Amino acid sequence: MCGIEACVTDHIKNPWNLLCLSVGTATITLFNERNKMDRRESRMNGYVGTIVDGEKLAAIANGIYALQYSNDFSKCTVDSLLFIELEEKNVFGDPKYALVCSEGVGWEQDTYGCLEVPTNIGQMGLWNGRVFISVDTVKECLTDKTEDIADYIRIFGDRLDSNCYLWQSKMSVSPATISV
Repeated sequence: MCGIEACVTDHIKNPWNLLCLSVGTATITLFNERNKMDRRESRMNGYVGTIVDGEKLAAIANGIYALQYSNDFSKCTVDSLLFIELEEKNVFGDPKYALVCSEGVGWEQDTYGCLEVPTNIGQMGLWNGRVFISVDTVKECLTDKTEDIADYIRIFGDRLDSNCYLWQSKMSVSPATISV
């Protein structure tokens, strides 16, 4: 053996270390710099959506559930979502829309002009329900607040960054507004 030892460190005990390499008495440690940096700086900006009032959507969703289950259900809540315009058009040439949550998971408008709205039901408050609400009704729940999707989708690893890039690739935006 040539006296070189390598080990991959346990990311749970030390999430910043990626690899350590020992040569004789010298130890070189490579760090996982991607986890340390502010990932929002690496996302493109200029893709802006409008915040949807979750309480207004929940009132509509609870009305739908009441009709379906004769008021024998737990009231749901709906998180505030980001309403975005997609580059794709519907069959009539009108804009298509989507709702996106802070994880970057989203729901595109269907062929009937409705958006799937995730609902939180019960004590756990998990996304374990859904209702379909027309785009026009969702638009009535828009707030006057806008936010760039790069800032709206939270930072926590590659999956959320991939979700952000996916929605940015689908959004309708003027190239002059995009910055890196």
